Amino acid sequence: MPILPDSLRVASEALRSEDGIDLLGEWQWNGEEDRWVLSCRLTVDVAEGGMIPRRTNWVALAEGRYPWGEIRLHPAETGGIHGTFPHQRQNHTLAGKGWRNGQLCLDTGITALGRQGLDPEPYAAAERLAWRLRRARTWLSAAARAELTREGDPFELPDFGVEPAPLVVSCEDADTFRLWSKVNEVVGVVTFRQLRREDPSVLVVSSFSDLRGATKLIPAWGIALRAPEGLRQGIWIRADAVPYVLPWGGPYTWGELRTVARVRGSDLDKVLMWAFRAFLDGGDCIVLLGFPIPATVGSAATLLHWQPLMIRGVPTLASVPPGFERSSRGRRHFILNRLIPDRTQVPWLRTENWHSDTISSRGRLPMTLTDAKVLMIGAGALGSAVAELLVRGGVRKVLLMDDDVLQAGNLVRHVLSLKDVGEKKAGALVRRLNDISPHAETVLLSGRFPPSEQDAVSQAAGADIVIETTGDNDVLAALSQFAWPSRKLFISLSLGLKAWALFAFSVSAERFPADDFFATIRPQMEEQRRRFRNDVWPREGQGCWHPVFPARCDEVMLLAAVGVRFIMEVVESPLRAREFRVYERYEAEGSFGGVRRLSATADPTE
Repeated sequence: MPILPDSLRVASEALRSEDGIDLLGEWQWNGEEDRWVLSCRLTVDVAEGGMIPRRTNWVALAEGRYPWGEIRLHPAETGGIHGTFPHQRQNHTLAGKGWRNGQLCLDTGITALGRQGLDPEPYAAAERLAWRLRRARTWLSAAARAELTREGDPFELPDFGVEPAPLVVSCEDADTFRLWSKVNEVVGVVTFRQLRREDPSVLVVSSFSDLRGATKLIPAWGIALRAPEGLRQGIWIRADAVPYVLPWGGPYTWGELRTVARVRGSDLDKVLMWAFRAFLDGGDCIVLLGFPIPATVGSAATLLHWQPLMIRGVPTLASVPPGFERSSRGRRHFILNRLIPDRTQVPWLRTENWHSDTISSRGRLPMTLTDAKVLMIGAGALGSAVAELLVRGGVRKVLLMDDDVLQAGNLVRHVLSLKDVGEKKAGALVRRLNDISPHAETVLLSGRFPPSEQDAVSQAAGADIVIETTGDNDVLAALSQFAWPSRKLFISLSLGLKAWALFAFSVSAERFPADDFFATIRPQMEEQRRRFRNDVWPREGQGCWHPVFPARCDEVMLLAAVGVRFIMEVVESPLRAREFRVYERYEAEGSFGGVRRLSATADPTE
């Protein structure tokens, strides 16, 4: 057994002077958990007879590297709370542990904890465990008053105690919620596709239909999630409210789930057996239980949440085991009595909503840009980086043109990889961009600009924003000669020599003003040539005929990010006036200083 660390001894000693915290023993090593375990009792000033007693027993689990590492706090099996409350894991029993599963969520600043909810967690040995237990006492007091959630708080689902795999992915928002409100059926068939071929660990909802096969809703996925990879079927059932056991726990057993349904006037077994008439192949069946949820506590529902569960080993009519008649009736009895009897745990599965509004909440570009159709001309180092940043920022519809082939030397600063060498850059980049986002609809327009095929001409003409990153004068001339059907926002991004500068040009016009652009950028290019006139250019391979453009990946990526910022500002500008900016990397006292904007050149025709 490991030797008790001094830091844990200091932590327990510090608890002896804490009000409402009593030790029930010393630290014990638990090899199965690889944690040190300490039992304690918390006392809070609450009314007798409620769901929270005045005194409750708890078990703290800490890593040997305390005060660092994880600290968990669980209700004790004897003398602990048995219900599941908000901000708590599903509080079922854990055989042979001495504590229950219902770990408290004490990490985040929930409003129910008041000022303590905002206190930063200390990491001194004498303070961290005491800080956690003080928060637990505050949690218990709030739970006793039914104040763990308050009106206006972000809505939190009850914990269902999910299994780690598979993950089931849906795509729901306020618009699909309105569509579902017009669907009369409450049960039907759902089709899933595997995110990765030969790997069923992530299943994506592809379509919903009724029991007769009529399509009810198809999620709006991007190109990568439309391919029929590993299709399988399951069942969907809609309920009118969140299924929970008081005070706020997901039903743990089939008996609890049946009781919740019965209280709300529904016969779960009847609904399931009705649905299983359409699930004839047998095997493991995923059931999606859908119910409306609000964005905040106390507000109206705006979203349909799908909570999946698995019923394993569903037989076909021909494979009903001995002891049950091989008929619909026998199959029904086998499922209800052998697969999902009352005392059996409900095997809830993990679920995530991959709607763009949800998965882009960590950071996305403005809607005026994400909703636009973008034509990207150029899939080189700069163009590929800009395109990837746009797609990761939420831009969905991208048309991509470039005729160059990826070479091994490109990889020092290109987003593509070794497996793409020898392919056209644009084609490989289209695949990469579509794999980045479940909502990306990146399309390849073959060849150089201008397109020659009529379909490509029509698609290019339909773009809202045209972004050129080739640094090729022929392409810029072609942009000015192309028959655009309406006014477009044109943006040209190009790197200065050695990627010391980014030249950013934009204009809203019916034609790209090539002559204006050339006149504007010419002085900048001449200055670049003067600045680097004595430099020796690197070569790739043998011979003086093969110099290459020198720029490191970090330099290109830095200026690509600046370019995306320029794009965003131009798109957001209500006037979309003509802009020309020069951004330059600079050094300060021999070290990297950042990027600065050097100039905004006026229209030379004015």
